[in-house]
Amino acid sequence: SRSKKAPPLILLHSLEKAIWNWIEYHPHEFQDLQRGIATKDISSCWETLLEFVEAYKAENKKNKTTVWPLQMLLLILNPSCLEATVNELQQSEKEKDKEKYRDKDKTSLTQNSAQTARDKEQSAKQFIEGIKRGLGPHSPSKQVTEYAAIACVKLCKASTYVNNNDSNNVLFKLVQYVINDLKALLFNPVKPFSRGQAYNYADIELMIDCWVSLFRINPHNIDTLKVCLNLSSPQAYHFVIVCSLLRLTHIHVDFRLQNKNCFRTIHQPILSWWAKTNVVHYRSAELRALFTDTLNKATQGYIAHTPLRMITSLTLKSKDTQKGLTRSEEGPAHKMLLLLLVRLIHADPMLLLNTQGKVAHEMQSSSLELINGLVSLVHQPTMPDVAQEAMEALLALHSYDKIELWNPQAPMNCFWDVSSQVLFSISQKLIQHQIANYTDVLKWMRGILSCRNDYLQRHKKYALVGHELQICRQARIKLEVVFFMYLWSVDLDAVLTSLSCFGLLCQESDILLAADDSATVLPVANYQIYQELTQLASSDTRICFYETNHGNAYNRLALQRRMMNLLRKIEHCVDGVQTAWEETFRNWELTSKVLQTYPKYKSDDVQAELFHRGVGKRRASHQSSEHDLEEHITEWANMTWFLLTLGGVCLQKRLSSRWKQMQLQNNTATAGSSSGMPA
Repeated sequence: SRSKKAPPLILLHSLEKAIWNWIEYHPHEFQDLQRGIATKDISSCWETLLEFVEAYKAENKKNKTTVWPLQMLLLILNPSCLEATVNELQQSEKEKDKEKYRDKDKTSLTQNSAQTARDKEQSAKQFIEGIKRGLGPHSPSKQVTEYAAIACVKLCKASTYVNNNDSNNVLFKLVQYVINDLKALLFNPVKPFSRGQAYNYADIELMIDCWVSLFRINPHNIDTLKVCLNLSSPQAYHFVIVCSLLRLTHIHVDFRLQNKNCFRTIHQPILSWWAKTNVVHYRSAELRALFTDTLNKATQGYIAHTPLRMITSLTLKSKDTQKGLTRSEEGPAHKMLLLLLVRLIHADPMLLLNTQGKVAHEMQSSSLELINGLVSLVHQPTMPDVAQEAMEALLALHSYDKIELWNPQAPMNCFWDVSSQVLFSISQKLIQHQIANYTDVLKWMRGILSCRNDYLQRHKKYALVGHELQICRQARIKLEVVFFMYLWSVDLDAVLTSLSCFGLLCQESDILLAADDSATVLPVANYQIYQELTQLASSDTRICFYETNHGNAYNRLALQRRMMNLLRKIEHCVDGVQTAWEETFRNWELTSKVLQTYPKYKSDDVQAELFHRGVGKRRASHQSSEHDLEEHITEWANMTWFLLTLGGVCLQKRLSSRWKQMQLQNNTATAGSSSGMPA
């Protein structure tokens, strides 16, 4: 005999989770069940589980709503009862419209089993009607409203596992019965849905599940999309839309992982009828506006030294409440939203890149604004997680198929202009040593250069269109300066990365020369030397960056000697070589002053100058002063050999320039005195 004792609530919650796992990871079995062709008869199991729920509700009348989500799932698992319930609900709606009431005096002569089924169907109908009342403004209590919302979101989510082309399915009919009330409750910017501060993460998750489900049911219903994209809506809705779009790209955001990587890939089966993010590409202008607004708020001095945290309680508060918040409360939420937006750009660049319907200059301006915003985050010291995601997003935007969309009407001109601005900006920060994780950024620049060359190779016939812009020449010079200067870095990984980048400069030159029919493009100066420097990065020399044994030190010294031999062969002191030497000399002078006054330099003006130039940011400051001193000495020695190696060709150019200037002055003076003599 079955026990009538109510099971513990934790068991019912585990049962609910088990049902969800079955639906999510075995969707085809769930579809077969809804079509009535299931291979297993679960009716007896369903009745037993429903008895557990009813027993719990009977013993816990005040908290009976806590099992509504499970009761909704059990109703879904019984298609025959579900269909009868939906039919009764539809009939009731028709009777209400006609202002007629059911004749309660009619009796039925059916058998006892049929009467039992009828009672269960009537109970299910009352259950659904109770949920619908809970969603409305006249709900009996706050608890009823909360669990009614959860149950309806479960219903909507379950319906997405049935092909939406099957419009006659009873699941969709039941969804339509509650969907408008559900949207009015969860997506009301005037009165945001909230179960209290302790449930902020859960409320966000609930609204994400709801938005994704509604999108998959009807991708072209834009009511909730408008609410979430409106900049004046509470920030909770901005989190909802961004996280929902991420979920559509198979990325789940776990808000429980504070100060950790909160992104994880969704591995559950993807159903063919689920709509993809391309449906909302036309809203890219609003997403760009949200990105720009969040970027400005996150970088305008909000708690610059506070570590990145997850959503705080402000996200679910109304606009009037948020006005009284301090910057220290707003900052973490803005930074978290910015991280999510940048991750979204990385996952699907078209969501913010689509510029259809605009003229050429507007397209280029929109793309440039988006890319410049990401570039500003690459060297953002207070948000390392955001900076890393920004680099990945920029790499995604530099794929050959995305570059063409920066400005489809003039793709090559836009490519040279925008991409050169990116490289110029980051190179300038690297030259000034204002980027702490410079090795990672150097590797990222190598990836950008590879993407550029890939795009040029695919469009080599038009590669010269727009390359004569001044910013292009300036960017090439800055790149050479960066790659030369980081040859004397104390981080050997940075050295090898810089060496490998010289070959990419040569590759770009080869592509341009091949496209030049009129011989107007000059080859890269010191081409052969650059190629040999690149070969050093891929040579058989094995260097471990963290060991200090004798053999490893010998390999480092051997690499340095080979670099010195190649740099001595440079004959053309072009702008990049000359500028790199001069910048290195300035750094060498600063470091020399520091070493000469050590350990008193900490209180001298030299230290202030050193910090101002950002030299102290080159390495992490979590090490002992002895280790810092050792690194300064090593760096000073590296700069010394670099200056000596290139000093001949650079100083020769400087002396030659001075000699020409002196000759010009003498010629001018001679001409002046000659014109003043009498005839």
